[in-house]
Amino acid sequence: MKKLLFSWILILSFQSYAQVRLDTLYNRPFEKGSQYWSYGMSSKYTFTFTVDNETKNVSSIIADPLSARRSVIYLDRAKNISLMCWIYAKSLDNFRYTILENDSVILAKDVIPRTVSKNKNSYYIDFGRFNIVDKTISIVFYEKNKSESDYKFAFYNKDVKPVDLLSAQVIEVFKNPEIKNFKNKEGKFVRREVTTGKVLTLNNGSILFSKNLSYVEIKIKPVENVFLYKVLLQRINNSSEVISKLVQPSWNYDSEGNMVAKLDIDNLSKEGKYELEIIPAIGFRRLTSNKAKKIIFDVSTEKLFSTKQLITSALLFSLIVGAITGGLAVYVKNKQIKEKVAEQAKQKEVAQLKLNSVRSQLNPHFLFNALAGIQNLMNKNEIDNANRYLSKFARLTRNVLDSKELISLTEEKTLLDDYLQMEQLRFGFQYKINASTDLDKENIEIPAMLLQPFVENAVKHGIAEKSNDGEITVTFEKQVSNLVLKISDNGKGFDTTQTYNGLGLALSKNRISLLNTIYKETPFILDIQSDTNGTTVTITLTQWL
Repeated sequence: MKKLLFSWILILSFQSYAQVRLDTLYNRPFEKGSQYWSYGMSSKYTFTFTVDNETKNVSSIIADPLSARRSVIYLDRAKNISLMCWIYAKSLDNFRYTILENDSVILAKDVIPRTVSKNKNSYYIDFGRFNIVDKTISIVFYEKNKSESDYKFAFYNKDVKPVDLLSAQVIEVFKNPEIKNFKNKEGKFVRREVTTGKVLTLNNGSILFSKNLSYVEIKIKPVENVFLYKVLLQRINNSSEVISKLVQPSWNYDSEGNMVAKLDIDNLSKEGKYELEIIPAIGFRRLTSNKAKKIIFDVSTEKLFSTKQLITSALLFSLIVGAITGGLAVYVKNKQIKEKVAEQAKQKEVAQLKLNSVRSQLNPHFLFNALAGIQNLMNKNEIDNANRYLSKFARLTRNVLDSKELISLTEEKTLLDDYLQMEQLRFGFQYKINASTDLDKENIEIPAMLLQPFVENAVKHGIAEKSNDGEITVTFEKQVSNLVLKISDNGKGFDTTQTYNGLGLALSKNRISLLNTIYKETPFILDIQSDTNGTTVTITLTQWL
């Protein structure tokens, strides 16, 4: 009984320690035999595993940046691993698990869990013991017909290697892109070139830091365990003291299959010589002594006036101010304020007119597509579905044609529900609309028809061909004082760098640009990420809450 009680205390203590210190390296000497590690994933699951006493280090749980709902644990020189799980449920009839070796060899598939012991409402499951020398062992544990219940764990026990650093660039995205129109000898329009930004290569070069710069882009060749790789940025100041900063970037695939990450430009805000390197590390500990390719560059900053110039300017300014009477200063200031207010009001009025024009183009575009959907159902003789589609369409049409510029999040959710239920009748996909519990959905308002064109694109160009396998997720999130709206689908994706003929996306981008001229203090940021696994559209309303 004492041994059993001691084992429980040991398991619970490691569970608490693992949950508190994320992304750190546990470097504790193992006692003879096996050591337990436990991770409570929710109120329903607690995963437990043991490794042999020759294992040197075990990492905390790490979220895989390239795979949703997948967690990764890095092992150092382990030989064997035993996988277990506590599950709190009334029955195990609907639970299954699959185990893979190196993500390709199936060790177990859709297996019913084997119970080692159980209490009143909990079961202790043993998945088995596996050789993990220079391997990756992955387990997927799930409930049948509940995709959101999947939990995926991957245990990496492979040597990490330096990555091949392809490039490091500073990107400046122009707020007002330069547009050049080219004409032929007869004066007729031939083509148009738009310069959206400027690229500066860091490799053995130098840059002048300014607030106009947007971000730093790092590109590496694909690597299997990319979640371990961080950016080590070192600045050497005048006293030869090395000042280091370890950054955990978010890696993504680009169109060429390489891996790209963005760094905050403020990391280069101080003048000096910099050295950039990509290293595998957990916490602040490097996992290999081998050096990867480094990039060295200089950063300079804009120089302010010299002390002599400042003193001279201050004296001159004082003489001028003394010569101007208070009355004239007030007159000039008031005149400037009035002109500025009038100009801002004029710009806002012009932007509002343009915005109304864009929305007037979006409404017929949506109505045409919806009517085409009704015609499609009638042509297929699906009269009942066409009638249900038409009843949803009637209420949706009233909302779309409403002249309100702003609607609440609750009204936006109702509009999207009606539209997605309509399109479900045609294509049979699944969808979810989620909102953070800390959002006051009744009182928070956003521009009307802001999300609908992007949701429509997700249906038509994303999951229309996937039928029942199609999935769309819409989320409303609060991030500090920002309101973040996301539309995700699991369609085939598209090349975001290309220009397409469809009106919906082009009009929506134009509308967001016009909204930013009206809501200058709370700009809208549109980000579209797409690959073969699907598309995610993110609209961030900064300082909106």
